[in-house]
Order: sequence, then C-alpha cells, then structure tokens
Amino acid sequence: MTNSKIPARYPNLESYLESLPFWSSTDQKANDKVSFLFSRFPAARNTLNAPSYDEKMAFWRGVLTEACGLGLIGEHVLSFDADSLETKFKRRGLVPLGLGTVLADMERTGDLIPLAKYKQRSASPQGWASWAVSSLIVAPLSWGISQITGGREQPKSHSMRGAHVMIPLVKETAEAFLETIRKDAHYASDYVLSMSNFQEQFGRAMEARVGRKTSNVDFELVQVYLQQRGNVLIAEDPTNSEHGIVKVKPLTSSQSSLVITNTDRGIVTMKSTVAMLHKQVDELEERIIDLTRMAQQRLRAGQKERALYHIRQKKLVTQVLEKRLHSVETIEGIIGKIQSAETETEVLTAYDAGSNALKSFIKESGLTVEAVEGTMDRLQDALADQAEIDEAMAVGQNMILKPEEDEDLEEELDALLAEEVEKLPVVNAELAFETAHVPPLAASVTPNATSSSAIPTTTHELDAELDALLLEDERSALGATPSLAKVSQKKASRDQIPEALLA
Repeated sequence: MTNSKIPARYPNLESYLESLPFWSSTDQKANDKVSFLFSRFPAARNTLNAPSYDEKMAFWRGVLTEACGLGLIGEHVLSFDADSLETKFKRRGLVPLGLGTVLADMERTGDLIPLAKYKQRSASPQGWASWAVSSLIVAPLSWGISQITGGREQPKSHSMRGAHVMIPLVKETAEAFLETIRKDAHYASDYVLSMSNFQEQFGRAMEARVGRKTSNVDFELVQVYLQQRGNVLIAEDPTNSEHGIVKVKPLTSSQSSLVITNTDRGIVTMKSTVAMLHKQVDELEERIIDLTRMAQQRLRAGQKERALYHIRQKKLVTQVLEKRLHSVETIEGIIGKIQSAETETEVLTAYDAGSNALKSFIKESGLTVEAVEGTMDRLQDALADQAEIDEAMAVGQNMILKPEEDEDLEEELDALLAEEVEKLPVVNAELAFETAHVPPLAASVTPNATSSSAIPTTTHELDAELDALLLEDERSALGATPSLAKVSQKKASRDQIPEALLA
C-alpha cells in the first residue's frame, strides 16, 4: 500500500485512522477486530495460524506505509521516528502490542532501514548492492520457502528506537520525481540543473503528490537513492551546497555513467544568472511602482522637492531595469542557440543513421542500377511478345469469319426484310376508289362544308379523303377522268409519308 493510491488527504493521523472501516465503530464485531489487531503476534507462524498471522501483518505494514507516506507519523514523508510509535496508534486506551514484530519483519524484508544504516550504505556502492540482493532476491525467496513449508520463526522484536527509512516510499518517490524531470526536459541542457533548482523542483513535485511540503531529510533520501542508482550525478560545491551541479540521466541515454563537463557547468552558470536577474527585475519593477506612488503622495501634500527626488530615483531604477532586461535577453539568447545547436546535432545524427540504413538495405536487397535495367529490358520483351500474340489472335479470328460468308449473310437478311414487307397490309387503290364514293365525298369536303360531322377523325377516313383529293386534282389537270394506274401510283408515293406527319 502506497501513498499514490490514497484518494484523500488527512490533516492528522487520527482522521486517517478514523477512515478505516472498523476503527470508529463501537459494535462488538469491530471491537473483536481491534482486539485481534492490537494483540501480540504468536511465537511462530505455522500452518494453523498462518491466515490470521498474515492478515495482521499485512494490515499494520499497510497502515504504517500509508501514514508515513502522508507525513502523519512525523515531520517527514519518507521516514519516521520509532520512539513512542505505539502511543500514536492508541485506540480507547489500547495500544498495538505487535508493532515491534511488524518493524522487525519489515527490516527483514528490506522495506525498513534505520536512517544511520541508510547513510552508511549511501557512502558505499557495495552497501547498496548488498541491500538490493537482500531485498529483491533473498527476502522473497525466504518468504516463498516459508509459504511452502508452512511456518517460520517470529523475528526478534524491534527495539522501537531511532529514525527509520521507508524504502518502498523512497523508491516510489524518487522514480516519480525522475519521471517528472524527464517529462519536462526537451533539450540536453534541461538535464543539467543547479542544486537549488533541483531541490525546488522536488519540493513542488512532492507538494503536488502528498499535499504538503517535504523536509530536507526527505530530499536527501531521494537524492542519495537516485545517485546510488546512477540516475543522477551530483557535483557539490564545498563552499556552498546550493551551488552544486546535478546532472540527470536521460531515459534513452546509452552512457553507462554520467560525466559533468565544462559545457554543463557553463549552462548551469547561465541558468543561475538568468534566475538571479529575473528576481532583480521583479524587485526593480516593484521599486518603480513604489517610487511612483510616493511621488504622487508628495505632490498631493504640496512637497514638490520630495516628489522630484522620487521621480529622479525612479529614472535611475528604470535605467538599471533596462540593463537587467537586456542582460536577461542576451543570456537567454545564448541558451537558445545552444539548444538549437543540440537539435541540429541530433538531426544530423539522424541523417547519418538514415543514410547508413539506406545503404545497408540496398546492399542486402541487391538493388542496383544493373538489376533495374535488366528487369526493365525483360519487361519490354515480355510486352512485345504479348503484342505479337494479340496480333496473331486477331488475324486468326478474321480468317475464321470470311468476307464471302458476310455477303451471304447480308443477302439472307435482305430476303427476310422483303418477306416482312410483303406481309404488310396494302390498300387496293381500285377498291378504295370504288368504296370511297368519290362524287359525294368530294362534295362533302368543299369549302362550304362547315359541319363538324364532316371532319375526318380516323386513319381510314383520312386515307379516303386524301384519295378523293388526288382524284379531284387529276380531273382538274386533265379535264377527264384519271386512270386508276395514276391514282394508285400517287397513292403509293403518298403511302411513303410517315404516319406521324399525316397525323
């Protein structure tokens, strides 16, 4: 259980304990639960008491870790003082009698280390390597064997004295802080910080994480952890601890160890100078506002000379402000050019890697100019062969379908069309002449006929009227009765007129 999983913030330890399901309850079930958790551990863990033993141990380990991570046990977030620890968890006159066993078990698994021993290990890399083997290999293996065999001896009770460091909290906090720095870093120069800036960023990150300010002890614990893991390199200034240099290892770095170069020192110096100048600029701007306000007050009071004095002071401060701003602009411009050079170097490196990769691919794939030309020549030959095949197929088809056969087909088609034409109904001109009663019909279509019943409406009536008109035209032209042959000839030519035009 870690502080990152706690959804709320608690002002003190009592409010945190009251949030536990059974802590504030007064029923018998809750009292029995408290009595069980506040009792001593059995002399040894065995197959019979293993469930209750593990339940009690897990409960107190989780409570101690969470309460410490929230800073509710003492003034620190990553460590606590074991003195009088039992009284801090008192409930209605009862104190937990098994906390000594819990602390001893946490020390055995490497989750808890006395502060003095932590500092000793920080001074020696072998000490940290020994702790890593003990915590990550030996302790889990021992626990697994005890689970299989079903029992283990109870660890000796803890002395309950002195400051102790919560290693899981230190590890979690250090990794989260390291992730924050890497997330905000966009250039190589962002991985180099002054010690004061490094500590300020840690304070802001921890305050956002646990809702309270951390102590210098917490910062030192994280600093030592990161340094021993090789994630940061610290070059301290013997004259001033705040002027030290911290270099953070990028996540994608291939270097086995960090080195602080003269370039890093120059970047830190410029960053520190810019930070100092920004503070001076803020102070000068506030000074200008104050002098302006005092000059106005003197004028209202009729103290002209004093007002002029404040105005002269304001002009002097304004000149200093302009110089400071110019200096800030110059130094930030230099830092910007350094970052631009870093980007160009990375781009050039990417170009070089890309060209090498392309050359390697071409070499491995066998892609050459000769291979491409050979392939294109073979493709042209294949296309030419295909064209010849298509031409040969067309010639063969023309030979199969001979022109003589086409003429025979045309003649047969014409014969069929002629038969269809003969089958069409043909109006007999003589019969039409005899049945049309030309004299009466001719009289009926004279211009004087205005009756609506004389207007033809059907196709047969139109044909009959047209025949009568033809006959009348022949009579007037020859002065005699026209021959039936001529009438039939004109009628035949008339029949060639489309019915649509007649309509």
